[in-house]
Amino acid sequence: MSVFGQVQYNDEYAGNVGVVDDSFYEISNISLKTGKLPSSPEEIAIEAYILDGLGIDYTLDQKISLSI
Repeated sequence: MSVFGQVQYNDEYAGNVGVVDDSFYEISNISLKTGKLPSSPEEIAIEAYILDGLGIDYTLDQKISLSI
Protein backbone atom coordinates (compact mmCIF):
# COMPACT_ATOMS: atom_id res chain seq x y z
CA MET A 1 0.00 0.00 0.00
CA SER A 2 1.30 3.45 -0.90
CA VAL A 3 -0.25 6.62 0.49
CA PHE A 4 0.08 9.67 -1.79
CA GLY A 5 -1.47 12.40 0.30
CA GLN A 6 -4.47 13.86 2.02
CA VAL A 7 -7.80 14.43 0.29
CA GLN A 8 -9.94 17.53 0.68
CA TYR A 9 -13.60 17.85 -0.25
CA ASN A 10 -15.17 21.32 -0.17
CA ASP A 11 -11.95 22.58 1.47
CA GLU A 12 -12.21 20.12 4.41
CA TYR A 13 -9.99 17.13 5.19
CA ALA A 14 -11.74 13.95 4.03
CA GLY A 15 -9.07 11.23 4.34
CA ASN A 16 -6.01 9.89 2.57
CA VAL A 17 -5.50 8.72 -1.00
CA GLY A 18 -3.25 5.89 -2.08
CA VAL A 19 -2.97 2.75 -4.15
CA VAL A 20 -2.83 -0.93 -3.35
CA ASP A 21 -1.81 -3.94 -5.40
CA ASP A 22 -3.71 -7.18 -5.96
CA SER A 23 -2.01 -8.89 -3.00
CA PHE A 24 -3.51 -6.28 -0.66
CA TYR A 25 -7.01 -7.25 -1.76
CA GLU A 26 -6.18 -10.94 -1.25
CA ILE A 27 -4.96 -10.53 2.36
CA SER A 28 -7.39 -7.83 3.46
CA ASN A 29 -10.95 -8.36 4.54
CA ILE A 30 -12.58 -5.87 2.17
CA SER A 31 -16.22 -6.21 1.27
CA LEU A 32 -17.87 -3.85 -1.16
CA LYS A 33 -21.28 -2.32 -0.46
CA THR A 34 -21.85 -1.95 -4.20
CA GLY A 35 -19.93 -1.98 -7.46
CA LYS A 36 -16.48 -3.43 -8.10
CA LEU A 37 -12.89 -2.59 -7.33
CA PRO A 38 -11.34 0.12 -9.55
CA SER A 39 -9.99 -1.17 -12.86
CA SER A 40 -8.61 2.04 -14.38
CA PRO A 41 -6.69 5.11 -13.15
CA GLU A 42 -9.83 7.24 -13.51
CA GLU A 43 -11.76 5.11 -10.99
CA ILE A 44 -11.57 5.14 -7.20
CA ALA A 45 -13.12 3.26 -4.33
CA ILE A 46 -14.18 5.27 -1.29
CA GLU A 47 -14.88 3.81 2.13
CA ALA A 48 -18.52 3.99 3.20
CA TYR A 49 -17.78 5.97 6.37
CA ILE A 50 -16.10 8.67 4.26
CA LEU A 51 -19.11 8.94 1.94
CA ASP A 52 -21.42 9.03 4.93
CA GLY A 53 -19.39 11.79 6.57
CA LEU A 54 -19.42 13.86 3.39
CA GLY A 55 -23.13 13.29 2.79
CA ILE A 56 -22.53 11.57 -0.56
CA ASP A 57 -24.80 8.67 -1.55
CA TYR A 58 -23.59 5.31 -2.87
CA THR A 59 -24.57 5.94 -6.51
CA LEU A 60 -22.10 4.25 -8.86
CA ASP A 61 -20.29 6.12 -11.66
CA GLN A 62 -20.86 9.57 -10.18
CA LYS A 63 -18.20 12.26 -10.52
CA ILE A 64 -16.76 13.59 -7.26
CA SER A 65 -14.23 16.43 -7.24
CA LEU A 66 -11.47 15.93 -4.68
CA SER A 67 -8.29 17.89 -4.03
CA ILE A 68 -5.10 16.01 -3.16
